[in-house]
Amino acid sequence: MTPRLPFTFRIVLLLTAIALLWACGGGQVVDVPPPPPKPAAPPPPPKADAYKDFEGERVVPKEVFRLRAKAKAVAVVEIVINMVKVEWTTRETPDGKQIKEGTAELIVKKGEKQRRFRLETDESKTVYGAKITVKGVGENYDKSRMDYLPWVDLVVEPG
Repeated sequence: MTPRLPFTFRIVLLLTAIALLWACGGGQVVDVPPPPPKPAAPPPPPKADAYKDFEGERVVPKEVFRLRAKAKAVAVVEIVINMVKVEWTTRETPDGKQIKEGTAELIVKKGEKQRRFRLETDESKTVYGAKITVKGVGENYDKSRMDYLPWVDLVVEPG
């Protein structure tokens, strides 16, 4: 006759078997879904274009226009021009007259590129395929600001 196992030992053995089956998934195969596909890369942002993004006043080439504190865009050559400042030089002639001359400092932008340069009256410079000529430089007194505001008259031509 086989000896019988004590009752508590049988309970422990039964609980161990249940725990092993539970921990191992009860002998069932569980299907794991495949990982979702990676989202497509977002399209690259469009390149900045100073002319296309410009929302201010646009002028036509070959005509004189006055540039003040706000930038202006020039059609056809697709550039944006901004005046940074005007520097004044004053000299006195031997007969006592004072001559005041201004030099305009300009920034020209095309696409993502920009150039900064200085021009005196009746001086020209070709930048990004546009010939920029300064026709005059001056300043006007603004009573509300109690300050002199500079301006520059420009002509822009393709070329």
